[in-house]
Amino acid sequence: MMPPQKTLRVVVDRIDNKLAVLVDDANRAYNVSAAILRRGCRAEGAVLDAPIDDDGKPRWGDAKRNWDEERRRLKAAEKQLDKLRATDSGGDVEL
Repeated sequence: MMPPQKTLRVVVDRIDNKLAVLVDDANRAYNVSAAILRRGCRAEGAVLDAPIDDDGKPRWGDAKRNWDEERRRLKAAEKQLDKLRATDSGGDVEL
């Protein structure tokens, strides 16, 4: 049996011109040519799992979109937004 392959999980923060800005959970940013990513991995907000080479470098061209994690994160964000809405008095903010 082969050992599990290491991956780096990132989110596509934005596509700026032809550059994809990817951010990991430690808030480190990676600037990658968008052309390297698979077509389905170029959407802003997409969660990607990129395999790591033996030398520790992500193989961006082999990254796969993680739909389950993307849905989980979206659901968590919606839940947090609902909590914030529930505490909003609806009035104007006074300083």
